[in-house]
Formats: sequence, C-alpha cells, structure tokens
Amino acid sequence: MELDSESSLKMIGETMSCTFIQNLVIIPTSMSVLSPKLTSSKYKSEWILSSRSLTSPCVSQTISQSSLYMNRSENDSEQQSSSLEFSRRSVLLQSIAGALAIPTGVMSAPQSARSELAQLETKRRRFGENERIFDTKSGSFLPPRADRLLANGRFNSRLLLVGEIHTHPLHHRIQLDLIKSLHRSTLQNRQPMAIGFEHFYRQHQAYLDAFIDGRVSLSKLIQLTKWSETFGFDIALWTPILRYARANHIRLIGLNVPIGVARLVSQRGLENLPHQLLDLLPEIDLTNASHRARFEVSINGAHGGMNDEMKWKYYQTVALWDEYMAESASRYLHSEPEGVLTVLAGAAHIEGRTGIPDRITKRTGIKSFTVLPQSVNWTVDLLPAIDQPKGRDTADWLWYTQREIDLV
Repeated sequence: MELDSESSLKMIGETMSCTFIQNLVIIPTSMSVLSPKLTSSKYKSEWILSSRSLTSPCVSQTISQSSLYMNRSENDSEQQSSSLEFSRRSVLLQSIAGALAIPTGVMSAPQSARSELAQLETKRRRFGENERIFDTKSGSFLPPRADRLLANGRFNSRLLLVGEIHTHPLHHRIQLDLIKSLHRSTLQNRQPMAIGFEHFYRQHQAYLDAFIDGRVSLSKLIQLTKWSETFGFDIALWTPILRYARANHIRLIGLNVPIGVARLVSQRGLENLPHQLLDLLPEIDLTNASHRARFEVSINGAHGGMNDEMKWKYYQTVALWDEYMAESASRYLHSEPEGVLTVLAGAAHIEGRTGIPDRITKRTGIKSFTVLPQSVNWTVDLLPAIDQPKGRDTADWLWYTQREIDLV
C-alpha cells in the first residue's frame, strides 16, 4: 500500500494491515525470541513491545516469518562486508533534500574505519597527549583517564550517557574505556550492567541477547539486524565494544525506533499517524524550549532551506527518537532495580541533557551523568584551542580530543 495520498493514509488508519505493522513497528525478526535459535535465552523480553502490540493478530504472522528467517542456513564467518549505507538520520534528510534540491554530499556514508581502528593502539600514547577532560562541576581540567569517573564520588548514579560523532574512532575508544571502568565497579558491587545502543532497535533485543549468550556470531548479528540498512556506518567502529560486552556477559539493550516509523513521521507528522501505530509510541514532549532551540540551531546550519512545515515534522521525528530511546532505557532500569546502564548515542541526543537524559530521568527519577566528546584543535602547549569550555548546561564531562581529520 502506498503512503503518498491522504486517502491511502486514511485507509491505513482504518484497516492497519499486517504488512504495515511488520514494516514499520515490529520489523522482520523482531519477535524471534520464540525461534528455536533463541528460546534458550536467559533474559526476559516481555518489554520489547508494548502489551497492545503483543495482542495484535499480526504478531503471530510475524513470529512465523521470523522463525523461518532464523532457520535459514547460517554463515558464522566473522568477516563482514565493509560496504556502507546511509544512516537513519541521513535517510530522512535525503528525502527532504530531494524535495529542496539540497546538495547531499554531507549526508554520504563515511569511509571505512578499519584502518583507523587498527592504528589506535599503536598511536594511543600520542593521542593521549591531545586529550583532556573538563569537569564542568569543578570547573577544572582532568587527565584523560576513564577511572576518574569513579573518583571522589563523581559518578553516583545508575545511568551514564556517552555521546559520539558516529565516525570518530577516538569517541568510541573513550566509550569503551568508560565501560571498562564502570564494569569493574559493578563487579565489585555485584550490580548488573548493560549497554544501551542507539544503533539497534528495541525490536532487535532477542538477537542482542543471543549474541551475548554466544548463540549467534557477530557477523550473524549484523545480518539479522540488517545493520547496513538500519544504521549503516562501519561496524568496525563499534566492534571492540560489542566484543568486550560479549566476553564479559554485559547485556546489550536496543534503544531505537524502527526507521520506517521515523520516516513516516518525517513525511506525515505525528498528528497524521494511524491511531493503531500512535498507540504503540511513547508520549512525546514537543514543548521543551531548550530542546527545540538546539534543534533549530543544528537544522538551520545544515538545512536552512526547509520551510516551517518540514522543519516541524522533522523536529517531531527528532523528539520521537529521543523519547523512544529514553523509554527503552527506562524499561531496562525499571526491570533491574540495581542495574547500571551506559547509553551510547550521537552527541545531539545527549548534549544539554534535553534529548535522552532528562527524558529518562522524568520516567525513572534516576539522575544521569553525561559525557560529551568534543573534537577540537590543539595548542603547542597541548591544550584545547578554545576560548573557554562549555558549562554544566552542556554535559557533566567534556572530553576534548583531536579532530577526526587529524587522525589520518
């Protein structure tokens, strides 16, 4: 069914076909928790979908299709193609850019990160010379060491959020360093720990659990989650984190909303969604002035040709991303009252705390600690070449690094 006419949208609202639900909400293989390959998972996955969707007659159809998909011949090779697709955000902006005749070069997929990652360990000492942490609470610079997170009671929460520029290798190394430091602490305190990924859907949870349990390989996880279509950046950037989590039995939590839903919102707006779909989404706060202001700055800089209607729909999409991921994270925190969660997401979702962090706190009452990598030039004195660091309204820690281009 086409979504290009008001009549077809009305028809969807009235009939809500199974195909529509599968493509936009459940996504192929989302209910494969019932597949023979995954039934041995020790994790409970009742919270993957809302109770409303679990009662849908379309779910049983999706389960059977998912089981067939899971039982296809499995190629367990750890070699993964490095061909890249566009990211979720770029997919949406591509459609907008097409209508506006905006050059799309800035939306193209990044170059392969493998060669950069392979050099990180050998160049780590030199990179460290051009890194500093700025603690916005104390107003002082710290050495670039992740273990400082736990010193002097800095981190006294169950919720850590670490931003990233998706293509920047150092940002992912920082994320892994913080995860390792926090993991040592949770082991000592006998607390469960999980890592929430913007890069996977909530509906991918069964596959993530199977990967951590050792029942599917990394290459199979990439295949099952259709990484090249659902996220698209080079998986090598996140591979060290994924392997560390698997080796240490740290649960991975899929946070994001399926791209089909986000695309529909960007095209039609929340107010025109079929009510059956709208009922599956969290309550979305569109009234946060600070959140909207940050959006306006970012969108006007890159896509100033948007008219007001297009900007409003795209803002609704950004708010949907933040609310959906916050809801996914909150469900984990509610399910594990002693659990510690580290959320990995793009910097825009974390900066200023108005994206994901405050929306989790609103749902759980749990205060967040945010770390925002900042890529800057450096002085001859090995200090960030900035007028002054940003303040507490940006993040708890600003972790200054070299620019990505300087790593080449």
